[in-house]
Amino acid sequence: MFGSGLRAGELQAAPAAASPERTAAIMEFARGMLATGQFPRTAALAGDPAAAALADPAARDARFERGLAMLLDRAQAMAASPAG
Repeated sequence: MFGSGLRAGELQAAPAAASPERTAAIMEFARGMLATGQFPRTAALAGDPAAAALADPAARDARFERGLAMLLDRAQAMAASPAG
């Protein structure tokens, strides 16, 4: 939750940081890093369509809300259990 909130705050505070030029430069750098072969698991993840869906900014709020709901549901269940 903290990371998601922090990232959302960063994007709101510095919308210029998300400019197409900056995004292109970041993607070029990332592709270069993956091409070194030093990050095989990350490279495999980068080619996975499911990972691309996770990176979709349009789905960010829904993912956050879903994750928060799961976290709160679990916390409530643990608090209600006799061992909790």
